[in-house]
Amino acid sequence: MKEATAKQIALLEEQLEEVELQVLEATRRLKELKRQLAILRKSSFDWAEISLKCLAQFDEPLSTTEILDMFIYLKNEEISSIKRREYIMALSLRLNRMVQAGRLFKHNHDGIKGNFYGLKEWQEGEILKPLYASRLKEKVDSIKPRNEDNFLTKKRTRSKVVLQK
Repeated sequence: MKEATAKQIALLEEQLEEVELQVLEATRRLKELKRQLAILRKSSFDWAEISLKCLAQFDEPLSTTEILDMFIYLKNEEISSIKRREYIMALSLRLNRMVQAGRLFKHNHDGIKGNFYGLKEWQEGEILKPLYASRLKEKVDSIKPRNEDNFLTKKRTRSKVVLQK
């Protein structure tokens, strides 16, 4: 009888430890979500307007970091790496919402980190107009892929945007 009780105690202690780990992980996740929400609430910038102005002014598809860099340059402001990450997070969230709303298109090229964004008017259906396709191709060609061999062998892109050859 004592043996069965010892086994039950060991099993319950094991389950307790597992649940405590789950609570700890849930607490970490909750803290991270609250931090992200605070960043979005604290950000006093209209990232949608900034993005649209940037894309219209430079008239070519831009990455999230390019949009942010141009914004920082125009503001003539130095920012910390922590603040930069917060801005990138807020800007990325806004850009993705604008893609979902149909205001922008997103192009993700295999082997290259991040996405390129452009105005919907630069497309004819799902195909990028030749002028913007060539600008995007130049930009993609100038970026060294993360894994050169993998990049050269893959034929697909994850984007719905089709580059004309």
